[in-house]
Amino acid sequence: MIKLISYLTIIIFILGCSKVQTEKIQLFSTEKFSDYDLDYFLSSLSSIEFVNGTFYITEYDYSRLLILDRDFSKKLLIDDSHENSGVSYPTFSTPINNKIAVYNSGKQRIDFYTNEGKFIENLSLKVNSELLNFAQLDNKLVYSILPDDLQGQFIIHDQYSHEIKRFGELTNVSFNKFQEIYNSKGYIFPLKKGFITVLPTTGEITIYDSDLNSSYSTNILEEINLKSVKEDIYNFYKTTPNSTIDIVSDCKLFDDKLFILIYNRKPEERPNPRQIIVFNIHQNEKIRLEKKYNIGDINSYYSKICIIPPNKIAAFELQTSDIHIFELK
Repeated sequence: MIKLISYLTIIIFILGCSKVQTEKIQLFSTEKFSDYDLDYFLSSLSSIEFVNGTFYITEYDYSRLLILDRDFSKKLLIDDSHENSGVSYPTFSTPINNKIAVYNSGKQRIDFYTNEGKFIENLSLKVNSELLNFAQLDNKLVYSILPDDLQGQFIIHDQYSHEIKRFGELTNVSFNKFQEIYNSKGYIFPLKKGFITVLPTTGEITIYDSDLNSSYSTNILEEINLKSVKEDIYNFYKTTPNSTIDIVSDCKLFDDKLFILIYNRKPEERPNPRQIIVFNIHQNEKIRLEKKYNIGDINSYYSKICIIPPNKIAAFELQTSDIHIFELK
């Protein structure tokens, strides 16, 4: 219901910017991995990653993780069937230190597996809001969290001592408890010195230095010359207490570049997320708008993306359950 409200409300804004068209070079249907009838619209991806020539894919409504080769041939299937696991649903996965880490939203934990799919251990997380990703820093995990006190921040979590260190802010545009909970989620990625974060419901991008102090901040909408849209969204939050707006659908960092999948801003088209904004992160830890891409056609709805080096991007099309691979020109 929250998502439905988001999609409807975002239509009210007048949006627009120039695009660069990509070329679709490959299509892969995920239906071959689905147990559902083709007319039963539930099969969708909650995450897709591409690391060292391998895809890591998690699906909504399944307790499983698909690990695929570059040609999408099945390499490994982890179905969370280890003893006493209970019912759980993976939200995203990534390899960490020769282990596969799978975040489980149903159990609020991270499950670790060997590269052969054998369960090793899990790490419990006290998360009261959606976890979008986590980063690895030595033996520590970094992620966003909304604790019981509703003071949403980013967390550095030592996997062994379980020491918790907070930094940053997640609730910079919230005027009631509903918005605090829903808006308190963010993407976080490690930089050479510090971290960069993206808040999907406000469009805020922040860079934190090695001392975890905010050193640079901007907004996606301002960077693509949509400052008036940002102001409209902030005013919407003030006047509409039990609703919110999604600006970012997915976000990835690769080779000092930030790839952000945002909802379409052209007023005569559907607001479906199919526009990718690429920011270059400079050595002085500031970002610069590099390119804007449109993928798919006017009716496409892409929910998740991942980078395939050196110049391709895989995008999951929600309405068809297909993965499209584009070459970024």
